[in-house]
Amino acid sequence: MAQLIFRLGFAYAVLLFAGGCGSSPSNDDDGDSDGTSGAIQGLVDNTWTFVPIAGAQCRDGSSTGIALNPSSTSTDVMIYLQGGGACFNAITCAQNASSYNAADFDTNALGSILRRDDAQNPFKDWNFVFVPYCTGDVHSGNAPDAELDDILAGTPKQQFVGYSNMGSYLAILAPTFADTTHVALIGESAGGFGAVANYEQTAHAFEGASVDLIDDSGPLMAAPYAAACLQSQWTSLWNWSSTVIADCGSDCSNDSPLSSLMTHLGRSYPQQRFGLISSTADAVIATFFGFGENDCSFFSVLSPERYMAGLMDIRAQMAFDANFGAFYFDGLDHTSLSTALDTRTSDGVKLSDWVAGIRDGRVSNVGP
Repeated sequence: MAQLIFRLGFAYAVLLFAGGCGSSPSNDDDGDSDGTSGAIQGLVDNTWTFVPIAGAQCRDGSSTGIALNPSSTSTDVMIYLQGGGACFNAITCAQNASSYNAADFDTNALGSILRRDDAQNPFKDWNFVFVPYCTGDVHSGNAPDAELDDILAGTPKQQFVGYSNMGSYLAILAPTFADTTHVALIGESAGGFGAVANYEQTAHAFEGASVDLIDDSGPLMAAPYAAACLQSQWTSLWNWSSTVIADCGSDCSNDSPLSSLMTHLGRSYPQQRFGLISSTADAVIATFFGFGENDCSFFSVLSPERYMAGLMDIRAQMAFDANFGAFYFDGLDHTSLSTALDTRTSDGVKLSDWVAGIRDGRVSNVGP
């Protein structure tokens, strides 16, 4: 029975957690050039362009970049971090993309949050930046040439450099959008975790601008919901000590940094807005955190009750921060901004209206 539960849960997770977003055709064929290293020039208004970025790598060592779609009518910038699983054991690594270039970007379909023709998209008139995900570390690592022999014998060294890549992207995006006064850092699934992990360096890159964060389906739960042993694995494998823990300082512990990071951000940036979107029993993240159950010795999907308790714990920890709001809705669904921005409701509140509230400086708690 336990094996059956695992197979069903993981199969469901693979179907949903591997999703991504893409574009119309770009002007780069393979993403394998040395890449851009200064402010990006020659972008076409309301047109997607994939730009290779110097030094940016996927976990297989191949080069990667970002896609941009500028708007001449706005100085505001939305930076979207793609989701798509993680790599920390044989099962998860097998289901996680290890490369991403312009051709990959061209073959995917854009979700609602990245579409200008969606009238309900609160960011439809903003400048768009798409950050692909191919580093296996929820955009949070700084571990080049990582060895995986303990979990995947004979596997080539991996480049868990999502956080490092983001630093390279921000060094280019800040001068490219030098006039911006408002940034929205948004991610879904692994990208949601990544948005939180990269908030600090994004705020520093766009110093003086308002930087809002919306995390869709990447809840930073405390132990025991996201087990301390699992967080310890990620800390070691992805070298969180030099990324999120270094940013968080004394507010975060090496053993269980996830929930502490969100509270650190909320209190360190009281003038900024932070939002979390999640279903009450997200089947994908319940599976993801299930690898930490039984002290990381035996996989077991988090029950809906246990998952909901983890969400309530997040809300309780952030209760004293007027700049944090959560949009919780019943069910098992994973991610909303790309697939249900226009249709998702909770307690009579439309998700698109809740997101617009964060954009406009209003945060609220919706749902259970």
